[in-house]
Amino acid sequence: MIRAVLRALVCVATFQLGACTTPQQQLQAFATATGAVPSTIHTPVYDLQAVAPKHLPKRQPLTIYIEGDGHAWATATQPSLDPSPHRLDMARLALDAGHPGVYLARPCQFIMNANCQQAVWTDARFSAAVVAAMQAALNALKAQYQAPSLELIGYSGGATIALLVAEGRDDVTQIQTIAGNLDPQAWVEANGLSPLKGSEDPLQDTAGLSAIAQRHFSAMDDKVVPGTLTAGYLRKVRPVCAQQVVLPGTHASILQSISAQMLNQPIICQ
Repeated sequence: MIRAVLRALVCVATFQLGACTTPQQQLQAFATATGAVPSTIHTPVYDLQAVAPKHLPKRQPLTIYIEGDGHAWATATQPSLDPSPHRLDMARLALDAGHPGVYLARPCQFIMNANCQQAVWTDARFSAAVVAAMQAALNALKAQYQAPSLELIGYSGGATIALLVAEGRDDVTQIQTIAGNLDPQAWVEANGLSPLKGSEDPLQDTAGLSAIAQRHFSAMDDKVVPGTLTAGYLRKVRPVCAQQVVLPGTHASILQSISAQMLNQPIICQ
C-alpha cells in the first residue's frame, strides 16, 4: 500500500515530465495518494468528474470548487483536443482539511462523450447546456451530502460558471473566486478576442448576484484576467457585501498562494 501511494505521488509530481500520460491518470493518482473519492456525476448531456474527501461531513453547508477553463487551447489559435487541466491546484484546495469541499470539473474535462465538441471548451464554454449540467451536478451533490446551503469557489472561467449557476439558485450563501473571469464581455473586449458565441453572460441579470456575499482574489501580475476587470465587475454589480483581495503572482501562480486559512476568513464588506 505504501509503495502504491509513493508511486502515485511520484506520478503527480512528475506529470509534466511524462511519467503520467494523461490528465485523467494524473487525477486518479492524486485521488489515490490523498485517499480521496473520485466519482462521475451523470447529467442529461455531459458526465462530470468530481473528487471529494472520503469523510466529508453531511448535513452541513457544502463547498464546491469549480475548475477553470483547463487546457482549452493547444496554441493561441488552435483549440486543444482535451480540455482537462494539466495542474490540480483546485483539487488540492478542495481536499485541504482546513476548508474541504467537492472538486467539480467542467464538462468534457477528464470525461469525454459524444456531446464533447470543441465549442464546449471554447466559444460555448458558458453555454446554457453547460450551465444546466453544472446545475444538475450541484443538485446531485447537495442531495448526496444533505447540505442546507452551498458555497461556490471558482477559478478563472470556473468563476463565470459560479456566477451563472448562483443566479438560478436560492441556496448559494457565499461565492469566492480566484483570478475569476467575472465579466466575460469586458474580458473579450480587453483582450481583443472574438465574442464567445453561444455563451451566457452572468451580467445580464445581476439582481440575484448583488445579494450574495462574495470575495474575489486577483493576481497582481495577471495578464489573462487583470484585477481591473474584477474592480469593474464590482462597480457594475454593486454587491451588498463584497471584497477584492489582490495577491502577488500571475493568473496561474495565484492558485499556489491561496490557502484554506484565506478561504476561511470572514468576508469583509468593502
